[in-house]
Amino acid sequence: MSFEYTPDQKKVIETRGKDILVSAAAGSGKTAVLVERIAQMVCDETKPVDIDRLLVVTFTNAAAGEMRERIGEAIQKRIDENPDSKHLARQAVLLHNAKICTLDSFCSNVLRNNFNDVDAEPSYRTPDNAEIILMQQDVLSEMLEDCFGETDEEKKRTFLDCVEFFSPEVNENKLEEIILSLYKVSQSAPFPDKWLSKWESEPIPETLEELEKTPFMKSFLDIVRESLEYVSSLYKDARTLVESPDGPAVYGDLIDNEADVIESLLKKNSYSELFKAIGTISYDRLPACKDETVNPDKKEMVKSLRESAKKQIKTLTEKYLKTSEDVLLYREQTCMKAIRGMIGLARVFTERYEAYKKDRNIMEFSDVAHAALKILVSGIDEKGDPIPTATAIELSSKFDEILVDEYQDTNYIQEYILRALSKDKDKNHLFMVGDVKQSIYKFRKARPELFIEKYDSFREGGPDKERIDLQKNFRSRGEVLKITNDIFSRIMDRSYGGIDYDEEASLNEGAKYQESKDVTPEFLITCPDEESDKDVREVEAELIADKILSMVGKFKVWDKNEEVMRPCKYKDIVILFRKADWGNILSPIFEEKGIPLYAENTVGFYETSEVRDVLQFLRVIDNPTRDVAMFGSLKSRFGGFDDEEIARIRVISGDKTKSNLYDDLHNAINNDCIDSILQEKIQKFLQSLQLYRELSKHVPVRELLNKIFDDYCYLEYVSALPSGARRLANARLLLAKAGDFEKTSFHGLFHFVRYIEQLEKHEADEGEAGLNDENADVVRIMTIHKSKGLEFPVTFIGGLTGKFNDMDAVNSFVCDDDLGLGTMYIDVANRFKAGSIHRNVISAKLRKDSRAEELRVLYVAMTRAKEKLIMTAALKKREDLLSLIKAILGIRNLDTWRLPKFMLDCDSYLQYIMKALIRHPAIESLLDELEINRDTVKNIPCPYAFCNDESEDDIKFGIVTEDDMTVSEGARIAKKEFTKDSLMLGVGLDGYDLRYYDNVMTNFKFVYPHENLKELFTKTSVSELKMAALAEDGEPVKELFNEEEIKPYIPGFKREKTEVSGTTRGSAFHKLMELVDISKYTEGRMDKEEGRRELIKDMDNFVEEDLMTREYADAVIPDKILEFFGSDLAIRMGKAQKKGLLYREQPFVYGIAANLIRPEFPEDEKILIQGIIDAFFIEDDRIILMDYKTDVINSEAELKERYKIQLDYYKAALEKGREIPVAQTYIYSFHFGSQIECC
Repeated sequence: MSFEYTPDQKKVIETRGKDILVSAAAGSGKTAVLVERIAQMVCDETKPVDIDRLLVVTFTNAAAGEMRERIGEAIQKRIDENPDSKHLARQAVLLHNAKICTLDSFCSNVLRNNFNDVDAEPSYRTPDNAEIILMQQDVLSEMLEDCFGETDEEKKRTFLDCVEFFSPEVNENKLEEIILSLYKVSQSAPFPDKWLSKWESEPIPETLEELEKTPFMKSFLDIVRESLEYVSSLYKDARTLVESPDGPAVYGDLIDNEADVIESLLKKNSYSELFKAIGTISYDRLPACKDETVNPDKKEMVKSLRESAKKQIKTLTEKYLKTSEDVLLYREQTCMKAIRGMIGLARVFTERYEAYKKDRNIMEFSDVAHAALKILVSGIDEKGDPIPTATAIELSSKFDEILVDEYQDTNYIQEYILRALSKDKDKNHLFMVGDVKQSIYKFRKARPELFIEKYDSFREGGPDKERIDLQKNFRSRGEVLKITNDIFSRIMDRSYGGIDYDEEASLNEGAKYQESKDVTPEFLITCPDEESDKDVREVEAELIADKILSMVGKFKVWDKNEEVMRPCKYKDIVILFRKADWGNILSPIFEEKGIPLYAENTVGFYETSEVRDVLQFLRVIDNPTRDVAMFGSLKSRFGGFDDEEIARIRVISGDKTKSNLYDDLHNAINNDCIDSILQEKIQKFLQSLQLYRELSKHVPVRELLNKIFDDYCYLEYVSALPSGARRLANARLLLAKAGDFEKTSFHGLFHFVRYIEQLEKHEADEGEAGLNDENADVVRIMTIHKSKGLEFPVTFIGGLTGKFNDMDAVNSFVCDDDLGLGTMYIDVANRFKAGSIHRNVISAKLRKDSRAEELRVLYVAMTRAKEKLIMTAALKKREDLLSLIKAILGIRNLDTWRLPKFMLDCDSYLQYIMKALIRHPAIESLLDELEINRDTVKNIPCPYAFCNDESEDDIKFGIVTEDDMTVSEGARIAKKEFTKDSLMLGVGLDGYDLRYYDNVMTNFKFVYPHENLKELFTKTSVSELKMAALAEDGEPVKELFNEEEIKPYIPGFKREKTEVSGTTRGSAFHKLMELVDISKYTEGRMDKEEGRRELIKDMDNFVEEDLMTREYADAVIPDKILEFFGSDLAIRMGKAQKKGLLYREQPFVYGIAANLIRPEFPEDEKILIQGIIDAFFIEDDRIILMDYKTDVINSEAELKERYKIQLDYYKAALEKGREIPVAQTYIYSFHFGSQIECC
């Protein structure tokens, strides 16, 4: 595939003397063209330009480095052709100092050379994100503390009003969030103070007429009109179905009447008119449709369309037309006044924060950009153009042309700087290249509308400007381009995506590939017939893994270096996801299937045990009273305590509500209840902790970490664990982060703990340390954003069912660069909140902008594929896919497809793709598999339906079941693995490395020398001991513990219901006996009916208080419980309860010599026995022990014998722990309704 410049590319390379906008489609070779343009400019024999007189702006540092390297190669190639050229030799030297950089780097250079203009220090330092968070938190905390302590009554009242309105729960975190959001939005504006002033000085309307004239109310009318047009279109679709030959004609009149109401609403042009009219809407029931000739699918579609229309009207009413005119005016006035107060707080924060950073000589990237703007721009003229300063004029004279890559991702600050430097059209010009369809950085305040404005204004060209379109794609096979065009020509337009995806915007095939099999794009969907408990993301990961295994070594890709088709390797494959957390899902599944993986971007670093344990220990060193951290540290490598030891330490504390684990550790050292071995262990831990606490006051965090790692051999320890290499890399990465922290303005362990907590809180998790080399033969996972600018032979796009993130749009306080600020209305006096139109309008715009950006993100993902594109989606059940498709099939009206509202309702990429392809011929195979009549699609009049250039071979749809994946996995294992028996026999070993065969066989034949001790355990339960003893006596052990339920008579009409298991009923009885007030029922004042009612009431209360589940409450048989309350044993328990001497569900642990359990065990070994005693009470300074049983058994004697061992251990544990004799032991059998004395 040799490369030759197209006429359009040549035009881009050779056009001079004017501003140029290049709209470069994905894969159009824009970088190569840009490099060639620069090379020709600096190597021109007639009008040569020195390379250092060009300003080349890229989006990333990596792109700048690549650009510099490629320009250098182009210059060197010309030097090789003309070695005597002094001009070319000069360019090679000048290249090292040429301005090829990001705009951030350029702004930094401007600031350092002109720092006096803005009263800055040239030696400033740029903080990382975590340090920024800490600084902001410190400034905010101090500021709010000062505000609460304000002595000026007027200022304090203003502040408290803000607190009450924006944070009625007195939650300072909410207040901080709003202040920070205001600060961040203002900082994205070229002139933050002016931006805040604009909204602070916005007039508060006094009348409804004045409110109607505000910009956001005009946007409100646009939103209402857009929604009503969509509803109107839905009714037209319904009318089309009703009028079809086999349609439900009986619905016609009702559909027409409701459609007429919507048409009348479309004629309303004010809030008052709309509010009055929409309140009169009512819906009658659809008439019965018993005509057997009516198509049932069409009947259901009409109902579905009508329900969708009703839902749209309901949503519109709830969000925008719910309140009367006077209430609306009052609420908007109240919100605007509250916002003014919040802007005042944002101003105070901005001033304090800027002063805080100035004192520490710190400047964020936004600070540097604003400083550069101030140096280069003195103001904005009436036309909206920047007025360059003398510095800008002088600097611009040093450049003959300014070339900007990825222009679609610039913002207004950068735009003003670029325009200030290119003001003199006679001396320098702007060359801008980009693709608005790939503008995916709105969250970084990129403004794609800047590109769109020039895209339109440069269309006609002229003497001073020209637009050149590069449409040919030299990256992808025609099959990839075809399906990409098919999808985006249907769903991307000017109102939804920023540009009309027409002939000018579509991708044209430029690459020439050899013919190859199976290059058709695929869409694989997994959706079980019934909803499964299995995580759908894991199912999708297995689907992707199986597909990869089926392709590697078989699917052919083009090797451009060797210029041949070769079998696909792992490194040819990338898997793209919208979110970064998929690496944690895929990694274990791919590892199990033997697929090497490189996660380009993932999460989970702070959640790994090797990192979490260290951070917990650092938190304890900083503050040992943090119980959660202390518990984690005690159980970790640094403590070495088990659950039982921690429980014993905790049990000895007095008032558990006032003590903490740190106090308990100190109290346990000299406590007689704690054995000497455990006391020594506690003493050692506390001494180490104290040592580290003293050390943390004097040494840097990294040095402290190194000391801890050395003392506990921690790096060696984590290396020896499963996946040791990755764990070791994570531990070392934590050390590196400690080193990064020491470069910040914060110091000490306390601030490091905060530093890490802020990283976790604000989701700044950068993922685990990577082990695989990204250049090795591995499959790569990366986010779609990370993949921008890259290309891959085989591209998977996964996670297509993931919901879009609407967090910015659903916040109670919302900000927008153009529409300003909006907030929920808070009625402080009555403590309720409601939406406001201003806030809802801004929210709608944010949601629309977000949806448009998600569409562009999908475009970026699909255009990464060179030869094979595979999209995957996983749904919980088949019905979800059916519902989605049937909802789309109901849309019959051509206009509906062109309405932005039709696309705004999408909340996942799957919905985008299905709406685009539902009328594509390839959908037929999917419809057949889902048993949907394909004629339902063919009969829909649509300009996109089965166009002449579309074929069912454009894309393959497939539903993959778990059975399919199981069969695939089984076949793989059958080919790859052999059994231990075959290894022992020495058969089936052909093709395997036998160098270690003898060692393996030696290990297999090894005999453990202490076979008699293999069943020796350190801890067991009473139940296990009982089971073992009975097994030795030949008792049917398994039947013993599967207690039969006490079966009451079940009426015939209820016998079809699922019966309660014996285990469940036994647990339910025990739970009730733990909770119920026994003394209330044993005083003899209630008859049986009254007792039953009271018991049922008690159980309902337990359920309501989450003390007991409803399943347990339903499993209890009240008469059996009441029968117990009448026993002598229950009466004695009730009396003990009133004296505070009844104890229920009491856990215990005690140790005995091992030989008492089994004679063959050594006497010097101790075994810990644990259990839970149902109940005991103290009577006359003696213990009365009892146990509840629900077993259905032949006789009381058999029950007594069955549980003798268990009760013996209970008795021994109580006498040892309480130092009081057990006088009597009882079993109460709910089956027999009697108490059985055992001793």
